[in-house]
Amino acid sequence: MAESAEDFNIVVFDPSDKEHMKRIIEIHTAVLPESFVVGMGPIFMRRFYYSALTRIGFLKSYLAIYKGEIVGMLVTNRMPFSLIRSSLKKYFFTFSWAVFLSILTKPTRLSTLIETARYKPDPLLKQYEDEGKSFEILTIGVVAEHRKLVVNDMKVAHHMLKRVVEEHKAAGFERVTGQIVESNQAALKFYGKYNATYHPSTVRVAAVIMDLPIENVKV
Repeated sequence: MAESAEDFNIVVFDPSDKEHMKRIIEIHTAVLPESFVVGMGPIFMRRFYYSALTRIGFLKSYLAIYKGEIVGMLVTNRMPFSLIRSSLKKYFFTFSWAVFLSILTKPTRLSTLIETARYKPDPLLKQYEDEGKSFEILTIGVVAEHRKLVVNDMKVAHHMLKRVVEEHKAAGFERVTGQIVESNQAALKFYGKYNATYHPSTVRVAAVIMDLPIENVKV
């Protein structure tokens, strides 16, 4: 059943808002439990990823609100290749402290950190970043009980995508990109509805790089 737009809104994530922070961590953990960010734990997410990276403008996130409840989140990044490396130059001590606390509370997270340190971003993302016309969607997710919610003939995830595309198009961006593991069929089908192209990753097994012309997403 379609719902009224009066009950639905999309807002920009505010790291100083405790409810925003709580819900974005909860939803991220629920939709991408295997990701590095989730693997490093809520302390890392709260003290560095969603706070420091947001404040310096590397990340911009959006929250979908339905009847006063945060039900979805979308995280964008304008530095598809060098997000973490570039941010460390300014927030090295904040990053190190967040990592220390995360590992202190759960020592097994050290292996997650070591594994991630070995990871090399795909060269295609560097090409996109150097061109300066691409932004990356790092995470998009809707809580399970609201994934079938339809507002004005669209589901929540599509509303969030169109909102961020509208803003980035106005800022001169021409492409949406992102790294997707091939097992994430839901994500592949979602972007496939907008005729996205998928290029095999040259550095990550069973993963692809998405290439979605922004003009394919009508706003």
